[in-house]
Amino acid sequence: MASGNRTGTAWMAVAALVLLAVGGVVFSQSRSDLRTQEIISSGGGVQTIATITNAEVSYGSHNRLKTYSIALAWQDLAGLPRKYGPTHVSLAYWQKITHDDVQTVATTRLTYLNEDASARPVIMDDAEERQFQDTFGVYAGGAMLFGAAILALFLTRRLIGI
Repeated sequence: MASGNRTGTAWMAVAALVLLAVGGVVFSQSRSDLRTQEIISSGGGVQTIATITNAEVSYGSHNRLKTYSIALAWQDLAGLPRKYGPTHVSLAYWQKITHDDVQTVATTRLTYLNEDASARPVIMDDAEERQFQDTFGVYAGGAMLFGAAILALFLTRRLIGI
């Protein structure tokens, strides 16, 4: 096998591993979040008022792409403190809780799973965006896993000389 072929094979292997790892995490986390959303929408969650402890804007490359996130704090049914975040929110929700990117609203309604402190709560006024994010994550993760499988197939064929 020529040196160039080995380099190409190595890059294919690295790409397949990266796609497998990232795709697996994105797919499983988004699937878990969708399941949490299903439980909550069927009445399985606890509704409460949470304090928005932080609201911030993040900028992507060249300061063109803005993303919005908030951190939340509340007390669970046992009176114990819970925190979550930062978690992304939609532009529409961001505009409801800020003015000129400065937080103006101190609290929000949310639903959370009392039995799972690590589950992402659903911000009730931003539930539609949450559904979109989770669904997109499942499809994106699935596409990455599919890409990893295709690369693995090509890599296997290349290594055994088919």
